[in-house]
Amino acid sequence: MNKRLSVLGLLCGTALAGAGPTVPTELVGRWASTPGACGGKEAGVIVISDTGVELGDIHGHVVAGSTPGSPAIEVHFRSPVGGATARNVRTYRLAADNGTLLELSGNRLVATRVRCGSEIR
Repeated sequence: MNKRLSVLGLLCGTALAGAGPTVPTELVGRWASTPGACGGKEAGVIVISDTGVELGDIHGHVVAGSTPGSPAIEVHFRSPVGGATARNVRTYRLAADNGTLLELSGNRLVATRVRCGSEIR
């Protein structure tokens, strides 16, 4: 049983001690579709922290971190839709310019976002 848990922990990117996957510091911050959309909790503003991802009123759980040199996270969002719970899986990956966040669903590019504020990490 412990071997199964160890393999599951490795596949999910989590430690058995209960710590979640590491969110790369390059991804932490506020991201929006345009610099002008950075001013609040407008639709489409994503806040990535070391504990999760907020998209408006929806909280996403980071289920997989990234490998060194390729900052990315996989996030599971759950939101109520018509009395049921819909699950959305997204991958957020930092583009080569370090200022653009790519949002992917599977291998399909869904959106690009810019870092809010002037800081580029």
